[in-house]
Amino acid sequence: MKKLLLLCGFTALVATLSAQQPIQDGTGRNFTMVTNREAEYPGGNNALYKHLFQQMQYPAEAKEKKIQGDIMVSFMVEADSTTSEVKAMKDLGGGTKEEAERLIKNTKFVPALQNGKPVRQQMMLPVLFRIYE
Repeated sequence: MKKLLLLCGFTALVATLSAQQPIQDGTGRNFTMVTNREAEYPGGNNALYKHLFQQMQYPAEAKEKKIQGDIMVSFMVEADSTTSEVKAMKDLGGGTKEEAERLIKNTKFVPALQNGKPVRQQMMLPVLFRIYE
């Protein structure tokens, strides 16, 4: 029984330690899964969505066709606050995919911290397309 508990405890410790190690993202660059502080937009989520709403240039074709919906965007927040590897996970059409990617590419975040140092972190964020008449 003691061996089983010791093995379980060791397995949990290894899983915790390995979860905090940098992970390769397929391009040879590392990013962090577990952080002391997650990356965030200055001012929080409400400020982020206000910023996105103010900066959005609703594509003319999407507006004409009354295209609405949400697009999940995957991206990295770099240690220098910029974003990279921005990729929309779907396309509603009418230029919405390109606009969602443009919005995220032009947004700066407060980077994640691990052990007091800025690190890159992968994030996903929905970009909302709504027509208000």
